[in-house]
Amino acid sequence: MSHSRVSRMELSLRANLTVKIVLLLAGTLLVLAAVAFLRARESVGDLSGRVVSLSARLTRQRITGLLDQAESQGRLMAGLVAPGLGGGQAATDASAFLALAKRSLTVMAANAEFGAVTYTLDRTGESVQTVRRANGELTVYLGRIGANGSMSVQAFRPFGDQLEPVAEAVPRLRDLRQTPWYGWVRAEGEQAWAETTLAPLPNGGETPRVTCATPVFGPDNRFLGAVTVEFTVTELSRFLQTIQVGRTGSAFLVERAADRSLRLVAHPDANRLLIASAGRERLATVDEFADPAVARLLDLLSAEAAPLRVDEPVRTAFSAGGAAWVGAYQAVGGDRRPSWVMAVLVRDEEFTAGVWQAGREFALLGFGALGVGVLLSLLLARSVARPLQRLAEETALVREFDLAARAVPPSGIREIDALAVGMEQMKTGLRSFEKLVPAEYARWLVRSGQEARLGGERRHITTYFADIVGFTALSERMAPEDLVQVLAEYLDVLSSEVLRAGGTVDKFNGDDVMAFWGAPAASPDHAFTACRAALQSQATLAQLRGDWAARGIPTLRASFGVSTGDVVVGNVGSRQRMNYTVIGDAVNLASRLQGLNKRYGTEILVSEQTQREAGDRIVTRLVDWADVEGRAEREPVYELLCLREGAPPDVLDLALAHAEGVRLIESGRYAEAQAAFTALLASRPNDQAVRTLLARAVEWRSLPPEEAAESIPRPGLGLDRGQ
Repeated sequence: MSHSRVSRMELSLRANLTVKIVLLLAGTLLVLAAVAFLRARESVGDLSGRVVSLSARLTRQRITGLLDQAESQGRLMAGLVAPGLGGGQAATDASAFLALAKRSLTVMAANAEFGAVTYTLDRTGESVQTVRRANGELTVYLGRIGANGSMSVQAFRPFGDQLEPVAEAVPRLRDLRQTPWYGWVRAEGEQAWAETTLAPLPNGGETPRVTCATPVFGPDNRFLGAVTVEFTVTELSRFLQTIQVGRTGSAFLVERAADRSLRLVAHPDANRLLIASAGRERLATVDEFADPAVARLLDLLSAEAAPLRVDEPVRTAFSAGGAAWVGAYQAVGGDRRPSWVMAVLVRDEEFTAGVWQAGREFALLGFGALGVGVLLSLLLARSVARPLQRLAEETALVREFDLAARAVPPSGIREIDALAVGMEQMKTGLRSFEKLVPAEYARWLVRSGQEARLGGERRHITTYFADIVGFTALSERMAPEDLVQVLAEYLDVLSSEVLRAGGTVDKFNGDDVMAFWGAPAASPDHAFTACRAALQSQATLAQLRGDWAARGIPTLRASFGVSTGDVVVGNVGSRQRMNYTVIGDAVNLASRLQGLNKRYGTEILVSEQTQREAGDRIVTRLVDWADVEGRAEREPVYELLCLREGAPPDVLDLALAHAEGVRLIESGRYAEAQAAFTALLASRPNDQAVRTLLARAVEWRSLPPEEAAESIPRPGLGLDRGQ
C-alpha cells in the first residue's frame, strides 16, 4: 500500500473522527443540559410543592390554634359564670355583669385576635359585651332591663382596675337569642360555631363576624345562657398578615356554605375583602375581589367532589393572570367548627428563578468545554489513525484466511491495544472454527481464545433427539431436490428452537437432529429447558403446517426423545478433524426414547431422570415400563404433555386420571387398574399409552402375585412428580 494512500486514509479518518467527537460532545452537553434542567425543574417543583404544603399545614395549625383558643376561653368564661367558680354565685341576673365584664376584659387583653366576648341571659335577654374597637381600645356594654321593662344599654371603659361609665351614643345590642345557632346551643347543650354573619359595630353599621358559642348551666343543670367569642373579618385578616408564605405568597381563608358555595372570609389585604353597601359592610364576591389567582384556586376548590382531608393539604399548580402559581388548600376541620378551608398561593417564579440562572451558567461552561473538546479530538484523531491503519491491514489478511499470528506494535492507547489483542484472539478462534461444527462451541472458543483439542470431561447434561416422522416414506416419492428443500424447512425450525432455548446443536443425521443442554456452558436448569424446547418445537411445527400446506410442502410431524444423565463432553476424531459431541448411556437412551414414540403413538418421550429434574414445572404421564435396547431392566418411559404453567384443564385431568391408574398397578391392585384404564380408554379410544398400560394391568392380573410383583421394575418409581 502506497504512502499517498495511507495519508489520504489518515486525513479522512482524522476528519471523520473529529466531526463525530465534536458531535458527540455537543450532543452530550445538550442531553446533560436538558436532563439537568428537567431534573432541577422537577426537584424545584417538588420543593415548591413541599414548601407550599408545609405553609398550608402550618397556617392551618395556627388557625386551628386560634379556634382552640376561642373555644377554651369560651369555656373559661362559661365556667366563671357557673356557680362555684370565680368565688361568686351563678350569674343568673344582670347584677353580676360588672364582675363578669372585668374578667372578660382580661380575656380580651390576652387575646388580641378576639373581636368581642358576650354573655347573654337566656331568661331576659340581658347581656354584657366586651368589644374591641378599630383602634384597639376595649369597651364594655351592659344591656339591662329597666323598671319600665325596656332594654337600656350603658358603655364603660376600663380605668385601672375599675370600669368608668362613658358618655357616648351606644348601639342597640342585638338579641342573640334570635339567632339560629343560639337555639341549637340551647337545645343541644354543646359548644358550636356559627357561619360568618353580619353583626353591628359599636359606632354603627355592620360587619361580618364569626361566632363561637358556649352554653352556661346552673346548679340544677338548667340552661342559663350562652357565652360567645367573636372574630371580625378584619381581625382574622390581620391575623393572616402575620403569616409569611415566601416573598410573594399569601394565605387566606375560604368558607364553604351548606350549598357548597364559596366565599372569602379572611385575607391579608382586608381592604379588598370588605365592600361597603347600603350603610353596612359585606364580603366581596370573587369577581369584586379581582384576583385571578384566587379566583382560579376557588374554581379548583369548587370542583372537589369528595370532602377535603384534614391531615394532608391538596397541592396544585396552574397559570392565572399571566403568571404561574403553586398553591395548596386544606380543610381546617373539627366537629361543630366553621366549614373553613385554609388556602396558600405562591408565584412559581419564586422557586424557579435559580433554575434559569443555573441553566445560563451551565450553557457558558458547556461552550467552553466544547471548545476544549474540539482541540482534544483533533489530537486524539491523529494518534488513533496510524495504529488503526495497521489493524485494517490485518483485517484484510483475515479476509484472505491468512490466520498466521503476527504481533502488532503497541500504540500507547489502551483501547486500540485491546483491539489488537482481540484481533489475535479472533484469528485463534477462526483457526479452531475450521475444525468444529457446533456454532455455540466455536463462539466459546473465540471468547476464550483457546484452540480446540481432543478430549472430553464428564458433565451432567440433557440430550435431545428429534426425528421427522414419515420422512423416510416421503423420500421414496419425492425428487431429491424437492426432498432437500423440505428437509431444510423442517430442520431449520427444529434447530432454531434449540438455539433459541440456549442449546447446542450437535449434528444432523439425515432427518434427525441431536442437541444437548449443559455444555459447553453449564446450565443448572437444562432438563426443564430441553423439555420446553421440545414442546415449543412441537407448537411451532403445528403453527407452520397450514402455511406449508398452502405452499405445497408436506405437513409432517416430529417426535422427540429427551434424557438426562452423566455423559462425556468434548472433541472426538483426529487432530485434523474434530467433532464436539457428547457420548454416554444417557445419549443412547435419548435416541431410544425418540424411536419409542412410534410404538406408543406419542410425540415427546422423556426419561425418568429428566422427569425428576424438571420437577413439577412440567406435566407428564407414565406410558410404560419399556424394554430399552442396551438396558438390562425395564425403563420407566414418560410422555411430556405440556408445561405446568398455563396447562389446559383437560390435560391436567388426563394426567391425574392416568397417574391414578399407574398407582393402582404399582400397588398390585390390577383389577382396579384395569377398570380405571378401561374407563379412560372409553373417552380416549385412540390413546395408545392407555392401551399399553391397560394391557399391562390385564397381563399382570393373570399372573400369580409373586410373578406380577417381579414384572414391575422398581415399584413406586412410576409415580409422576409432574402430576
